[in-house]
Amino acid sequence: MKYGYESSDSFTNAFKNFHEATPSDVRRGMAYKVVSPIHLAISVSGGKHMEVKIQRRDCINLVGVKLENINSILCTDAWDQLYSRYDHEKLASLGSGQSYGVCFAMEHSNKINYMAAYDVKDIDKADRLGLDSLQVEPAEYAILQLKGRVPESIQEGWKYAVEVFLPEEGYKHSGKPDFEVYLEGDMNRDDYEMELWIPIEK
Repeated sequence: MKYGYESSDSFTNAFKNFHEATPSDVRRGMAYKVVSPIHLAISVSGGKHMEVKIQRRDCINLVGVKLENINSILCTDAWDQLYSRYDHEKLASLGSGQSYGVCFAMEHSNKINYMAAYDVKDIDKADRLGLDSLQVEPAEYAILQLKGRVPESIQEGWKYAVEVFLPEEGYKHSGKPDFEVYLEGDMNRDDYEMELWIPIEK
């Protein structure tokens, strides 16, 4: 009533049309869209708008190759080391087949801890492969839809998150691992799509 809806049903319908989920779905953990009031100013000034959703993710078990206290330009080394030991098909068979670039437990602003990883269902089976493992606790994430060449699109995503989304929506990085979620396609193409998951808290 406060916002001009004549009934809870009309509100639910409008909510679902925008978020592609009902209020009940969102309470159960489904993703929903977030629109910052600053987007209009950014559009007018020619800046880049990014679609952001908020979603809680359950515990994720990962295996791969960890590199600690490295410069970010060396992240590709983790992937080179991982694929020199096992191919994509073998790693994908351990879980859903999803690959992730994971930054975790950073202690220095100019260095990162990075893991080239795949999710796994059976952590004991994965351990027998002699790979590094990481268990990520359940967390709430801002999920940014990125489009463009890697790593430029990732850099643009972080810039948008830090300068626009986090301050405008009243969030901060929670300190838990963040994810680069790689999808199928050519990462060198301007139309390549992937996701950036940033763990958040108010």
